[in-house]
Amino acid sequence: MDTLTNKIMDERVIIGLGHKGRHGKDTFGSFLHTAIPDSKIIHFADPLKDEVSQQTAQPLIFRRYYNGKIHYFFRDHVSTYVIKSSDAVPFIHNIFEKRQINEYGYMAEKDPEILQFWGTNFRRAQDPDYWVNKLIRIILNSPEKYIIIPDVRFYNEYNYIKEKHGIYIDVKRFNSDGTLYLDPNRDPNHQSEVELDDAEADFVIKADSGDMDTLEQSVELFMNKFNELF
Repeated sequence: MDTLTNKIMDERVIIGLGHKGRHGKDTFGSFLHTAIPDSKIIHFADPLKDEVSQQTAQPLIFRRYYNGKIHYFFRDHVSTYVIKSSDAVPFIHNIFEKRQINEYGYMAEKDPEILQFWGTNFRRAQDPDYWVNKLIRIILNSPEKYIIIPDVRFYNEYNYIKEKHGIYIDVKRFNSDGTLYLDPNRDPNHQSEVELDDAEADFVIKADSGDMDTLEQSVELFMNKFNELF
């Protein structure tokens, strides 16, 4: 980043929330947004959702059989495709086989499996900082001082927040029997679900499924520390 970009970014206070799916990060983030004046919520997944939801004349992903193999075509830009054989992209191949489809036009409603694939297996495989760079551009165009990011899932995202002297909060959701909640609509072993399992958090928020009171109380406790720091 150039000097001006660094200066602008250094004026921001970034609060990242990690890391597993459906653990209350967005809910906790919305409580923080209400409690912190001059704040804005931005997701790493915002540009991801925009990409997979874009409707064009051509599908986002389709597959064809030739040369004795199934090949997958991924819309890299409006009219350009990246082509990979099925054995190179087993994650999406399993999705297509399970759904018995030959093309995926666009995401009409939230689709965790496609988001996992496109965000991690496709875009991050091209460039690990693909979504970090997208987020930086959004932050640069945002006047708010405090930026809340409720979907930190990877070490490069975590490291970016720490390099900017930000705060990382791990939000954990538990089942009624005390076990950690796992979203049944996501692969629990996917990189996006496990990479930050051992990441050191500045704060850890724990709540049982549906326990909004604990989340709200945790915001109050966090804000006491936050106001001391800022």
